[in-house]
Amino acid sequence: MSDPTPSGKSSRIWLLLPLVGLALGFLVASSVWLVTRERALTGISAYASMLRAQGYGVEYKDLVLDGFPFRLHLRADQIRIVTPSGWAFDTDRLEALSLTYGSDRWVIALPAPVTVVRPRGGPLILKAQSLRASLSDLQTPVWKIGIDAKAVQILTPSGAAAFSLASADRVLVNTRKSPSVRGAAEAMVEIVNGRATPHTALFEVLGEHRTTAALAVRMTASEQFQGLGWSAAGRRWVRARGKVIIDPTSLTGDDQGLTTPGGQFVFDRYGVATGALPLTLRTRSGDVKSATFLMSPGQVRLGEVITAPEPRFF
Repeated sequence: MSDPTPSGKSSRIWLLLPLVGLALGFLVASSVWLVTRERALTGISAYASMLRAQGYGVEYKDLVLDGFPFRLHLRADQIRIVTPSGWAFDTDRLEALSLTYGSDRWVIALPAPVTVVRPRGGPLILKAQSLRASLSDLQTPVWKIGIDAKAVQILTPSGAAAFSLASADRVLVNTRKSPSVRGAAEAMVEIVNGRATPHTALFEVLGEHRTTAALAVRMTASEQFQGLGWSAAGRRWVRARGKVIIDPTSLTGDDQGLTTPGGQFVFDRYGVATGALPLTLRTRSGDVKSATFLMSPGQVRLGEVITAPEPRFF
């Protein structure tokens, strides 16, 4: 007796299984993306509300978050942030990108110039051929931040006080939680081929040389810098005996490099810093020039030149 012939209908069902699998995969990916997008939007709104409650001004327009199915692509226009101490940051456009399965890390691009308003000196306009940043470890007290700006120009509009740094081929800033000192945060700031603005104190020291410099900064007791508002956070940090330490660094540039043996700065309850940082400049031709950056109640000095009245950091 011969076997029965399989029906055509049952064989066609097996052909549909890959399509069913694709449909299920699409539904899962859609669900994950929608949930992650909603969490991101909620997080942005909550963080902005928290800053406003601490006395910051936070404004933005036309916030869009798309990128389905594997990315989160955020765009916002007319961003303005004002700190309680009077500093403000404005830019016309911000774009940020994250992967759906790694939304704790964002890559940010600022295609438009950034305006920085100083409480005393007035606005600065920061232009760059490329200005990008990355943010990660956003669920920890110390965010991991990386900033990379190329072909930087710093312009001062009419009526604003001149800024010491006029331009640089590249500016790099990186922050992280200290791997060796408990409760500390670290930052490395590097300026490649920076030029000083004429008629400023920095120009008196650097001259017309293109200077390459790096500062390794460590903030002790950084986890204590928290509270309702910037000033309250600063006072709590001071009570925890927090201070800023500059580690020894040395760089040789194409024209002139900066070396420092390190130093430290302590702060009083009003946010005024006291400390000194010795600096040595060496040109490619072997010329050496030394100066000390000194902060004390009443003034800031670079060598023998008074650069500013005492700044309040918080």
